[in-house]
Amino acid sequence: MQHRITIDLPEDTYEELLALAQAVGFTPEMTAEYAIRLVSACVREGLIEDVPARAWPTEAQLLTGTGGKVLDFPPAK
Repeated sequence: MQHRITIDLPEDTYEELLALAQAVGFTPEMTAEYAIRLVSACVREGLIEDVPARAWPTEAQLLTGTGGKVLDFPPAK
């Protein structure tokens, strides 16, 4: 199931999104999704503490036994 969301970004934020998209080689939409998933993972790992964890969905699974921490995201449909 896919969901659609529309957000209004200030011009400077949109330009930053486009710059990041160009740097990582993703579309702006995929870059926004990547950013959301990255922040979500950082919140779960305790790397970002000023954002309440309840504000982010639990999407990734933490895999152990890999010699480190690996975040496994479900595949995009």
